[in-house]
Amino acid sequence: MQRWQQRILAVGSLVVLAGLSACGAPRGVAKPTPTRGGRLTESVGFWAKGAHAGLAPASKYPHAITVFSPLWYTLNPTGSLRAHVDAAVAHSAASLHWKTVPIVNLAGRPTFLASVTGRLAVAKNLSALVRSHHYAGINLDFEPAAVAYKSDLASFVTDLHDWLPPSGKGLYLDLVPASGGAYNYKAMTPNLTAYILMSYDQHDSGSAPGPVAAASWVKARLARILSVVPASKVDLGLAFYGYRWVAGSTKATTLPLNAIPPAVAAHATYNPVDQEMTGTYTGSSGTRYVFWYESPKGLAAKIKLALSKHLRGVGIWRLGYQTGPALAEVQKAIGSGSAPAAGKKPTPSGKKP
Repeated sequence: MQRWQQRILAVGSLVVLAGLSACGAPRGVAKPTPTRGGRLTESVGFWAKGAHAGLAPASKYPHAITVFSPLWYTLNPTGSLRAHVDAAVAHSAASLHWKTVPIVNLAGRPTFLASVTGRLAVAKNLSALVRSHHYAGINLDFEPAAVAYKSDLASFVTDLHDWLPPSGKGLYLDLVPASGGAYNYKAMTPNLTAYILMSYDQHDSGSAPGPVAAASWVKARLARILSVVPASKVDLGLAFYGYRWVAGSTKATTLPLNAIPPAVAAHATYNPVDQEMTGTYTGSSGTRYVFWYESPKGLAAKIKLALSKHLRGVGIWRLGYQTGPALAEVQKAIGSGSAPAAGKKPTPSGKKP
């Protein structure tokens, strides 16, 4: 008897049991994939609409991205699903032979997690979505983490894993560094392909100026997750951006790597301790600015950290901000011998599930 069946019997929901048994949820837990001889197993490229949101020059670095994770679906509190698939981007990703694992995020508190039938209904719907679009899996972006749903989230991860088809077993959870104990790692880890550690936004709009992901800060967050999760189940988050603050304020604007203003670049120096570009300058109107942003050199250092800890891979926030040199650093760690996984390509579609 499978785990979801046991839970249904425990609450006496015989009608739901009969319907689910007929569908035959898949069994088994995927084994972790270790790093390959000093290489990373994967790189997950996140996608979201916005300024500078193009895939170029990704075609020049065909192995820099192995998993394409677009923000295409939103779960409402009750578990209903809203789709906002970009068909043109889906076609572009398919032409690059990337495995597609769409992000599913939340609109409000996930009250559906609190009931067995609610969790199973959402798991079943997401499984059907993966099957119909030939996705390689699902990325759960349930943030901010809610401690109140700790055990319910773990149960949902189990249900979703059991329902995903064999060809779409990739199951990722975006991990908030300061979670406050919201995750049951012991229960979730066997059913997840990887946790993607969101090791960025140490400083952002709303905070005082500072590094986006200082080396010491990243190492500390990574050490914490590695104390409870195998390295082969962790992807280290990489920022392909930075921020510029008005000096003396906490308001910042995003600086994509492929759109660094000339005034910023002209005053930027590499901070070897924090491993980021930083500097200050005065604009033509007399306004003083402070900025921090990632660079290929800093990204190379973080990728080296991922390799040294034998992590599964890296997660990039986000595609659309990339430059050739930044992608080149990732491709070096993946290796030119990487190939897309066998199986069907994703079916680009703008239709709702």
